[in-house]
Amino acid sequence: MSQISAPVRCSGARAERFPNPWRTGAGVATRRMLDLPTVATLMLAVHIEKRSLIMQFHLDDMTCGGCARSVTKAIQSVDAHAVVATDPPARLVTVETSAPRAQIAEALREAGFPPRES
Repeated sequence: MSQISAPVRCSGARAERFPNPWRTGAGVATRRMLDLPTVATLMLAVHIEKRSLIMQFHLDDMTCGGCARSVTKAIQSVDAHAVVATDPPARLVTVETSAPRAQIAEALREAGFPPRES
């Protein structure tokens, strides 16, 4: 089984700003040993967990840049990592998020921008 181990040298201002919890004498740290199958399993679990969907909403009440900022904040209050693209003249918002559509729609309603039902 393969294992990963790498010495890390810390010195100067960077070492002071970002203290290394594994730091030992002479600024050398040895990282914990991890086998490759464990690392791959953990990375796959994170990737599967963060699936995202692209959805679009028509918001009749979104008419300006201020409205667009409020819509973006409402969506990102549900999913901080959501990617939001607003188009106030067309009154459309496109969202890439891992949150369910109903949850995003509810956040928009609470912010005063009820999506048009299609």
